Amino acid sequence: MPGLCHSLALLLSPRGQSVIIPPEVPPDVPAEFVKQSVSNSSITVAWSALPQGVAARMQLQTAGGDWSVINELAPVTSSCTIDSLSGSALGADTTYDVRIRAENSAGDSDWVVLTGLLTLPPTPTDLSAMTGGYGIVVLNWAPQSDYTYQIYRDGSLIASTAAQPYTDIIGMPAVTSAYQIAASSSAGSSDLSLSTSASSGAGSATYNYGSPVITCSDNPVTPGSLLTLSAPGAWGGDPTPSELSTQWQRDGSPISGQTSTSYTAVNDDIGHAITYVETYSNVLATASGTSNAIGVYAPMAPEHNGDPMIDAVGANYLEGTTLYVVSPGSWSGNPTSYSYQWNYNGITTGDDGNTLVASTAGNYQCIVTASNAVGSNDAVSNTISVTSPA
Repeated sequence: MPGLCHSLALLLSPRGQSVIIPPEVPPDVPAEFVKQSVSNSSITVAWSALPQGVAARMQLQTAGGDWSVINELAPVTSSCTIDSLSGSALGADTTYDVRIRAENSAGDSDWVVLTGLLTLPPTPTDLSAMTGGYGIVVLNWAPQSDYTYQIYRDGSLIASTAAQPYTDIIGMPAVTSAYQIAASSSAGSSDLSLSTSASSGAGSATYNYGSPVITCSDNPVTPGSLLTLSAPGAWGGDPTPSELSTQWQRDGSPISGQTSTSYTAVNDDIGHAITYVETYSNVLATASGTSNAIGVYAPMAPEHNGDPMIDAVGANYLEGTTLYVVSPGSWSGNPTSYSYQWNYNGITTGDDGNTLVASTAGNYQCIVTASNAVGSNDAVSNTISVTSPA
């Protein structure tokens, strides 16, 4: 069998028997080829150890390429860390493909490919920390899109955020802390940034820079009049103060049970000044603001301060026009009702509504009577002259 001698080798066994040695064949593909780890500038892969006499050949390219621009390695162990491509360092947050094959003197195996190997994000830069408001430190850094940032205070992770600046609310003033951040993507987290330090803000005490304002529509204000808070006070401080209490006062002393935003004057208030007090507080101090004062007077009969006004419907001053009361006038004493009496040429007509048909030419007026529980007073309107048609 001459042909068989060309393809087989004969050896003698220890017992003198002949053993046929098969010819060398190309190796199997490397087994268990996996990504072990990544950094922002390298990729580490591993595979099962190759038999003696079998070497590994590895190639790297930017993901999606055609292997025309490659970095080729011949690793001698069953793991390899790749940190360059065609002489340049690997890029952070960049996707690469790696392939490996086995080689021996008889030939090469097929390639085994790992695709989509993403390196870690770059280490964040330009981290700064500055004192903020009460118990607060504010962090800023050079942001990059599509990353989440882990915030570390004194070595401990305190938050994860996609935006900056970041406000660290420590809650205590003058606390000095060291900060670092890491950028995170689907591949993992970058190395920690350089450390920077700052102290939390000391804040400021509560203060009032605008007094509350109270008003009353009655003039004068008497028992039964309603006083209301028309504008609250203006407050400052850091942290922002919050309302602690409100209180109506009579001559500076609290009126028991009166803490809402309105107050109805009573007989005990006659001859005294009513005010409204707000008290606000933050962790540093408490402060109060007092409103304007409104005096309360004994009831009195209405007194007119401005005359009533009458006019003709459609400004028609001819016989047959309708006259009406435009305004009963202005009054003090808080009238509770008004009544009307029309005069024609100084003589009472007997009509008591707030309108009158002027059927005869002449001069017309209306006497308005304002009344309250104490008494009443009269006021006379302007005069309208009604004429006959030409």
